[in-house]
Amino acid sequence: MSLIKRYGWVFLMMAATGVVCGMMAAAAVCIVMPKKYESEGIIEVRQMPHEKKTPGFFEAELERILSPGCLEKVVERLDLQRALGMDKEAASRFLKGIVTTRRVRDTELISIRVRCAGIGFPWAIVSAVISAYRECRMESAGPVTADNFETKDIDVLLYFITKQGPKVDGLWDQLVAVRAVAGGDVSEADSSGDPKMIEAEREFEIEEDLLNRVGKKVEMARSGGTGSEGPVIIHQEPRVMTSPVSPDVPLIRALGAVSGFLLSPLLAFPVIGLLNLRRSAKAPQRTLKCGRSNGL
Repeated sequence: MSLIKRYGWVFLMMAATGVVCGMMAAAAVCIVMPKKYESEGIIEVRQMPHEKKTPGFFEAELERILSPGCLEKVVERLDLQRALGMDKEAASRFLKGIVTTRRVRDTELISIRVRCAGIGFPWAIVSAVISAYRECRMESAGPVTADNFETKDIDVLLYFITKQGPKVDGLWDQLVAVRAVAGGDVSEADSSGDPKMIEAEREFEIEEDLLNRVGKKVEMARSGGTGSEGPVIIHQEPRVMTSPVSPDVPLIRALGAVSGFLLSPLLAFPVIGLLNLRRSAKAPQRTLKCGRSNGL
């Protein structure tokens, strides 16, 4: 007990030293650890006319978001094969590992969250996942044809128009190229009898006619007040976070300071031992000096 009282200042000094060393070690850990950023989007999932709302509807939708078909769309949209240096299947597995989905309580809202390295990467992935999931919902309604487009939901038809427009433009370019090779008028139909030209004109006219008919149905539905916000409505847009969520710097520094303080006695005892040995070594010298003084 007397030893502790004598060297109490050592404990105080080592406690301060331990706190400082712990915080320095924590700072080094924060520098070495990779920084991770997070982004979250919240969407509302609405039932489409062709879908049956069963008790497990939302569980199935959560699985669809993380399905290979949906994640492969994200890989293609963001060109992750090149960015990550992986094949499509490996990139999809990587996405499945960093994308988290959950239903918000008992509502029709679903949270899509991504945490990974890179400031803008999580935001880009969440945005791409939402777009890919919307496409998967639309595609689940089946193909739109001249025989069934009258029965399709307005949202499915709007999605069809966004895909059909570029397709018709591509067919027109092909038709122009075929007419140019055949030496006909590139702006008008040609009755030269060339099988390739006839087939190109026929395919273009069929697809263009379907696009026009679907467009008219959509316009009539909108003018009559029929419409929808879509099967996937974004309630919270994903944002680019500039502050990392990992590592938690304040928490790591606090843990480092506490750890250094708790370990300070382990540093204090060796120092006390050295000081005590030094004191013991000086004791005979003081005794010898005192003896000589008494003799004189």
